[in-house]
Amino acid sequence: MEKLPEALLIDILSRLDSANVARCRVASKIFDNVYPQLRCINLKCTLKPSINSRYRLSIPIKKVFLNLISNMKVVESVCIGIDEIRGIWFSDIKHINPNLTHGDFIKEWLPKVSENLKSLSITDFWEQSLWWPSNVLQLVSAYCHKLVELRVKHAWLSADHLNPMPMLTSLTLVSVTLDDDRLTELNKCVPNLQVLNLLGVKGLQNPKIHLLNLKSCHLSAADVLQSMSLITPKLVTLRLKGISLSALYVEAPMLSQSWSYEWNGPQME
Repeated sequence: MEKLPEALLIDILSRLDSANVARCRVASKIFDNVYPQLRCINLKCTLKPSINSRYRLSIPIKKVFLNLISNMKVVESVCIGIDEIRGIWFSDIKHINPNLTHGDFIKEWLPKVSENLKSLSITDFWEQSLWWPSNVLQLVSAYCHKLVELRVKHAWLSADHLNPMPMLTSLTLVSVTLDDDRLTELNKCVPNLQVLNLLGVKGLQNPKIHLLNLKSCHLSAADVLQSMSLITPKLVTLRLKGISLSALYVEAPMLSQSWSYEWNGPQME
C-alpha cells in the first residue's frame, strides 16, 4: 500500500462513508496521512439494541464527526445524520438525544468549514429534536456564503435574523416545525432558490411562497392548511401531496397543466 499514489488513496477513501474512513485512519497510518485531502463528509449512524431492550447510537456520532472534520483542509460537502428505524417503542429511545441541530454543536464545526461549503445535510433524531427551537438556519446563513444546497430533517426551526443566501438554489426541509411568518422570512433570504421541498412540515396554516426564480416545488404538510399562495413566475413543476386546502392561489404562468395534487381525505369545498 505504501507504493500506491496519493491520488489513488484519496480516491479509495472518497468512496467510503465517513465512519469507515475513521476506521481506516486507525488501521493505517498511510490513510491517516492522506485523509485531510478529502472534501466530503458523509457520516450516518444507526440505532443498536443494548441492555434492557433499550437502544443506543451505533457510534458516538458527535465525537467521530468532530475528529474527522478537525484536520480536513477544504470541505465542500457535509452530510451528518441518524437513520430512522420504524416500529421502536418511544420508551426505548427517549434517552437518546444527540442534538445535531443544536446551535452549540453546529458552532463547534461550521465556522471552520463554511468558507468552501457548498452542500449541507443534517438529519437529527426524531422526535427529541422537535422539543426545542433550533437556530441552524441563522448559523448557516451567517457562515455559509457559498452554500448551494441545504437539507434539514427533524428540527423546530427558527428563521429570525437570517442573512441573505443568494447562492442557495436547493432547499429541502423534512419533518420540521415551521410557521407561516418564519416561512415568509425564509422567502426573503433565498431570492435565487430554484428547488423547494417542504415535506411533512408542521405549523403552517396559510403559507405564502413568493420566489421569483423557483422552478420546482414539492409540498406535503403534517397539518391541515387553510390556504396557500404561490407567486412563482418561473415555476415549472408543482407537486402537492396529502394536503387539504380551502383556497389555493397560484401565479405561475409557466406551470400550465404540469402539476399534481394528491389528497386521500375528504374532498375540498
